[in-house]
Amino acid sequence: MEREWKANTGYVSLFQRSANTLLLAYKVSKAVRKLEKELADAPCLDEEERRARWAALHRQHARMTHRHILKYRGFLTKVGQGVSLKAGELPPAWVEELQGLQDELPVSSVREVRQTIRADLGRPLEQIFRQFGDRPIASASVAQAHEAYLHTTGQKVCVKVQHRGVAAMVGTDLATVEFIFKRITKYHPDAPDGMDLIREWRRASREEVDFKLEAANALKAFAALERSGINVGCVEPLPAYCGRRVLTMSFIEGWKITDLSKLPPGTDREALARPLV
Repeated sequence: MEREWKANTGYVSLFQRSANTLLLAYKVSKAVRKLEKELADAPCLDEEERRARWAALHRQHARMTHRHILKYRGFLTKVGQGVSLKAGELPPAWVEELQGLQDELPVSSVREVRQTIRADLGRPLEQIFRQFGDRPIASASVAQAHEAYLHTTGQKVCVKVQHRGVAAMVGTDLATVEFIFKRITKYHPDAPDGMDLIREWRRASREEVDFKLEAANALKAFAALERSGINVGCVEPLPAYCGRRVLTMSFIEGWKITDLSKLPPGTDREALARPLV
């Protein structure tokens, strides 16, 4: 999470980004078809050797894709993360190589964070927050989160700030990846269908880059949970400190749900999970 990243969103940069992504996909497809032909022409090869050659090719391609995503970041990171969650549907090499994207995430500079806050909220950061952590406490493909305290009340809050340029990249990356997935389905019938991911990303993409919409939906969720009486905490957005690229919300202490070591001894995990599902 420590690598600083700056988006290039000019027309030429977006074209190069899309073209290089398509070129990578072409190279992968060409190599797959080549190996298919080689194996078809070598019927004497035993099954173990065939599996080994496929595994080596998948590993090579997964590493190439990983490097490509680390270079271009943005929405491609979310694509890689989605692929890494497809254990059982994709060759293990793809899942293993791309799992690192869950943590190898971009970090915007403090300068860019300050510029985004000022542009979206209309005031310098210092006039809004009594204290603001320059180092993000978390980062994702679209935004990063900072711990802060409001000037007006002293309330501890979490400030989610969008990486600059991400919104401009989403449309380009979605169109590029959708084109690739359609061609995969056409030329490689045995490959898993990735169009379910595309549909989900298209559905969520508007909220992903419009934090005002995300704040409105989060307020509805907060109100619904309160009415239900379910004992599940939910962050509460503070609309006065939200914009399209800045989302300020109440701060809830916690840890990853998968970090079981932090649960108190004797915790009934089934009872804990029941309200969530």
